[in-house]
Amino acid sequence: MSTTDLLEAAGARCMDLQREMRRRYPSVLGDLHRIAAVKGSDPDFEWPDDIWLPMAAAHKVVGDAYGGVVPPHLGRDLARVAALSTWDLDKGVFWVTPEVAELVVPALWSGETALDPRIPRERIMTGLPQYCVYVAFPVPAEPRAADLAEAPWGVFIHLEVDQNTRRPEIRFAVDVDGTWDGLSTFLVFADALTLGANVRQQRNTYAPGLDGEDVVEQLRLNSFLVWPALLALVEPGVEHRRVDLPGELVRRVTATRSPGGAIKWPRAKAPSLWSATVADVDTPAPLRSA
Repeated sequence: MSTTDLLEAAGARCMDLQREMRRRYPSVLGDLHRIAAVKGSDPDFEWPDDIWLPMAAAHKVVGDAYGGVVPPHLGRDLARVAALSTWDLDKGVFWVTPEVAELVVPALWSGETALDPRIPRERIMTGLPQYCVYVAFPVPAEPRAADLAEAPWGVFIHLEVDQNTRRPEIRFAVDVDGTWDGLSTFLVFADALTLGANVRQQRNTYAPGLDGEDVVEQLRLNSFLVWPALLALVEPGVEHRRVDLPGELVRRVTATRSPGGAIKWPRAKAPSLWSATVADVDTPAPLRSA
């Protein structure tokens, strides 16, 4: 399978997941866009510009579908809705080239860093190319069990700020098998010093009553599995270029404001395919850039 074919298949899979979200929550996108349109109108509607909407908005939308209370068994739907609705703005599907992987992976998994990689907070919080990205991984040719220990098909990545604690977070929705229930969601505290410190803080914050070692191992597995993909996107010297238009650099969607002051967020009509490549000084100037 060529890179283009793989990315097109990933884009189609993302669109299927989005359709499933709208089947479960028919008014979800309209409701979320209405919340995004009133940003800044009240202290309760303030959040950083690098975040389209905090997950509190997804909590409201999902909760409203069940009389205002999110059923415990649908807790993961909050994170799935947040990821897919944010991805809907740009609909970017990304591929990490071997050249970029060679920049990131050897340095990340060599020496002592492999034991506890540091979290480059500023680089991540300011360098994510779109509000939510989907990074496609090579899909195995043979069927396999839906197990995170296996290589996933891809991962959605976006930023979040907890409306209660104000802590910045990096949110992941790992596409295990292309299904709604196969979207395994978790977070990394962006202000933790290392991945290991993040895991320990999450155990103490969210699961103090559970078996500590089991919690730590699951969080560590999830985090370490997709961490190189995130770092590759924000690596200095890496450019994101359209697969079908190599001269075009990635840009993030921006809101428009009507004469009356109303905010409107555009939505991409279809997935766009991007390749994370090493910047080349001999590459022609982009057709348009961020």
